[in-house]
Amino acid sequence: TLSCLQDRSSRPQRSPRELAAAEQERICEVRHHTGWGPRLIAGVVGRPHSTVHRTLQRRGCSRRPREPREEVVRYEWPCPGDLLHMDTKRYARFERPGHAVTGDRSVVSRGVGWEYSHSIVDDHSRLVYAEILDSQDAKAVVAFTRRALAFFEANGITVRRLMTDNAWAYTKSKQLRKLLRKRKITHKRTRPRRPQTNGKAERFIIESIEDGAAPVATKPKPAVKPKTTAKAAAPVTEAAAEEVTEEAAEEPAGETVVEDQMVMAIELAVGKTEAQFKSAISVDERFAQSQLLSLAKAGMVTLSLVKEGKLVQVGEGAKAVYQLPE
Repeated sequence: TLSCLQDRSSRPQRSPRELAAAEQERICEVRHHTGWGPRLIAGVVGRPHSTVHRTLQRRGCSRRPREPREEVVRYEWPCPGDLLHMDTKRYARFERPGHAVTGDRSVVSRGVGWEYSHSIVDDHSRLVYAEILDSQDAKAVVAFTRRALAFFEANGITVRRLMTDNAWAYTKSKQLRKLLRKRKITHKRTRPRRPQTNGKAERFIIESIEDGAAPVATKPKPAVKPKTTAKAAAPVTEAAAEEVTEEAAEEPAGETVVEDQMVMAIELAVGKTEAQFKSAISVDERFAQSQLLSLAKAGMVTLSLVKEGKLVQVGEGAKAVYQLPE
């Protein structure tokens, strides 16, 4: 390569007005000992703060060095029920799909309200119980915790400890304290501003958001958890959807169009919450000319019906429930 084509520095060869090296050393020394910014240092050295700032930039000490990241501490309790992680996530409601789906930024949903996803994850087995509720107050937390404990007991897990963050509904609720004391469950709290301690619940929320945000036309990501279980408002598991779809596939041809719509609805419901399911039907081209779309908007087709393999009959008997043949 020709030397004339190589990049050269734009810095001038001489800078007669540049601050003396000894004065620059003095500014850097004040910075090192005090940690002050340019304006405070300027008052000590008697120089304009802009000059001090350029000097600090030139010497590479205008920003404090980052603290080294702490080593990740991974742990897992030896038995199911030894520790449960509980957390809550707030989601904004919307009346119609947003620009991520429609591409139209001119229409927004404001003042629709919020939904709150409550989840509990077992530290050892990663078994999850989750619900989407209209509130995150103490009353809702206690009711959710009671149902979650009953769920884990039904699965043969004896709960011994429960970990939460320091939210008011967790730390100040007398009813929650009474419930845990009655069940002989130790309530553990995370250190303030330390969400890593409750990382398993935090990670479950992140994965739920990532899976729920996937485009309708793509297949949801395979579950990372060994087993994820949820109730009415929680996402439909892929295994459950495949089970109902296989039952529908075994039926002879010539069934009504309702059965075909049911199979499509089951496929569409995988990994969706109630709101996501209705939004997915609205934007899916397969349902553009289907009566299923209007029924879903009217609340006659819900995620819970899809989970049970049921669908409101399309036709003259508009409100009859259709059950997939067993």
